[in-house]
Amino acid sequence: MLITIKRAAVALLATSVVAVTLAGCAMSKEEAGKYYLSAVCPANNVGTEYKAAESGDFAALQDVARKSIDIEKASAAKLEDDSVSWPKEVNEDDIQAIADSYYGSVAGMQAVVNAKSIDDADFSFLNSEKGQAEAQRVRAKLGLSSDGEGSCK
Repeated sequence: MLITIKRAAVALLATSVVAVTLAGCAMSKEEAGKYYLSAVCPANNVGTEYKAAESGDFAALQDVARKSIDIEKASAAKLEDDSVSWPKEVNEDDIQAIADSYYGSVAGMQAVVNAKSIDDADFSFLNSEKGQAEAQRVRAKLGLSSDGEGSCK
């Protein structure tokens, strides 16, 4: 019985060491690229949908804006996940800048949702370049296409 308990303790310790070691390991560039796209593509895709709705149908535009809010929050949260270890080539400040740009879009989308008419809506947030340079730098470091929309199809 004592031997069984010792073996169980050794097995538990070994499992704990492996888990701690894996948690601290940075993703490979390929893994990070897949993870990055899984974080940003939902927001990029809804952004494309938003552009398509800009044809003048304000109700459709508000529907896409409503949908965008949750998607962009989720994209930002995925990028900010503390359990993710990016490869050394990726600057964590760039990742944070991209997440921050999604939070900025959330505020703009909420303003569109709250607007009474298309004339009352402030679309200036759509012209923001915040996070764009950082996104291109991350994409380059991970060997991803510079085409944010095309790489998410």
